[in-house]
Amino acid sequence: MFNTKISQQALDSIEEFPDRWNQRVYHGYISILDSPECATSHCWLGWCDVHLGNYDNDPESLVYGKTREAMGLTKEDLLIFTSMSNSLSRLKLLHKYFTERNTNPEAVFGVDGFDEEGRPFSIHRNIDVF
Repeated sequence: MFNTKISQQALDSIEEFPDRWNQRVYHGYISILDSPECATSHCWLGWCDVHLGNYDNDPESLVYGKTREAMGLTKEDLLIFTSMSNSLSRLKLLHKYFTERNTNPEAVFGVDGFDEEGRPFSIHRNIDVF
């Protein structure tokens, strides 16, 4: 079952700290301009790591398998969520879809059911893999 609570916490962190969100890196260091300090950036899954307590401040820490299981995602689902091209609005749509799928595991189509042209909408269409 999709871990709605942790996903929402990750989305909240992305909104609260947009400068520390980078969908292209799992965990990575970023340089803050005009400051000697560095910070850590995370993709959506990286933020899930943080909220699950799996992240130990080591950007090389690869606990994504453990986090994937804790999030209730299949390997295919993980590829959808971790696509480097995901915008925040797409991540929110995925969160909503997977949350609704918790109550209807047989759901095939996206949240609205149809795209703007009236065709069945599937989140599995047009996805990138890294």
